[in-house]
Amino acid sequence: MANKLNGFLDNIVNGALSPKGDMADFQHAARLYVDDAFRLAPKHKFLYHVVFEINPDAVRIPQLDQRHKNEIGMLVKSIDLPSYSMQMETKHKYNRKKNVQTRLDYDPINVVFHDDNFGVTTLLWEAYYRYYFKDGNYTTFDASGSVNNTVPAYASTPTDNTYQSPLRNRYRYGLDNDSSVPFFKNIQIFQLSRHQYTGFMLINPKITNWKHDTMDQTDAGGMAQSNCTVAYESVLYSRGPVSQGSPRGFGQEHYDTKPSPITLAGGGTSTLFGQGGVLAGIGDIFGAVGNGTAFTDAQGNFSLGNTLGTVLSATNTFKNAKELTSGGIVQEGINIFSGGLSNIINNPTGGISDVLFPNGSANANEVLATQVSTDKERRELEADEILETIGSNSSVANATAQQAFNLGLVGSGGTLNDFNNLTATQKTSLVEEATTAISNGDSQITGLANNIVHRASETKGLRNV
Repeated sequence: MANKLNGFLDNIVNGALSPKGDMADFQHAARLYVDDAFRLAPKHKFLYHVVFEINPDAVRIPQLDQRHKNEIGMLVKSIDLPSYSMQMETKHKYNRKKNVQTRLDYDPINVVFHDDNFGVTTLLWEAYYRYYFKDGNYTTFDASGSVNNTVPAYASTPTDNTYQSPLRNRYRYGLDNDSSVPFFKNIQIFQLSRHQYTGFMLINPKITNWKHDTMDQTDAGGMAQSNCTVAYESVLYSRGPVSQGSPRGFGQEHYDTKPSPITLAGGGTSTLFGQGGVLAGIGDIFGAVGNGTAFTDAQGNFSLGNTLGTVLSATNTFKNAKELTSGGIVQEGINIFSGGLSNIINNPTGGISDVLFPNGSANANEVLATQVSTDKERRELEADEILETIGSNSSVANATAQQAFNLGLVGSGGTLNDFNNLTATQKTSLVEEATTAISNGDSQITGLANNIVHRASETKGLRNV
């Protein structure tokens, strides 16, 4: 007699011996880089902020420090983080080698500036040059090339020599410029990541090389830049949270503080799902209430900013909820279903074409499997047939453009609400973009349009019955 527990025990054994089932990959990289909100993921190189701390007593061009102090750091195209070289000596003790550190060297860093139209970065070098070196301070020249000769420091006659009168030889040159304090107090470089910064402060930095760019008539797409090399005497480290004004100058000048229109703070969207939708708004509000940040700050004190943010989110969520319609909610569900199905078919998991991997309830799996089967049984229409139907049926044309837009295949992509808010001209442009893609053999849009044409034909047939 068979034991009724055999099946149960078999499942336990199989689960213990094969906990991932029949098909699965290892997730070492995901566990390392994704866990804990990407805590150990590599930092992005483009997220940084630079501060040049200029000594006010050293600035001979006042507007540089008064007007452009924060802009200088924002115009840094690229910058090296500090590097170090340790000098070592190998000592011998009865043939045993011992490495002894003898010196620490701070390697110079390279800084590349955008050579901006206004000339802010060129002004930085001019101020540095005029502070340390006397040569550039005596006179000026105009657009015609005429030099102001009221100060004859560079006059060609009479010939300069040591036997001229003391009046002629009174001019000083080079470093003889009464430079008593450093031009730069420090240079601060901040790596930004996950709302936190890692700061590097270069102590007593000095420019050892400055190079303006090369002008080239054959380089039509090149952008002008200035390069410099900076030496420094030491490095200090710091860490902390990122906020407006911390690090200094961050998020203050030329910074867009207006919230995105797809977020709740910017108005949200009149949809049930998605970012800025009603469900997301409700979740954000209850989340803020639950973690105590709806009306207070991290220290538990009343926060006017957090209170206003909560009220604004609640108001926008209520407004968007009133604009929901049953038809719109149904269409959202259809779009989500179509988008997920398209991703399954066109982007197969594990590289296995046309294989549906179950995920969720049994009923949902049956619906998806039935839909895939139905789509595969439909005859693949020729591109000319699809284009003919789109050209003669505005509903099919509009549905094709709408779903392609929703999947990001045409235009800038967006939600159903975004598509509905487009003008008639913009929708016509999306239809033309979709038909052009079909004519050029785009498999994704062609497959999408093929299913829409079949569904339109099947719906028409049912109505006729």
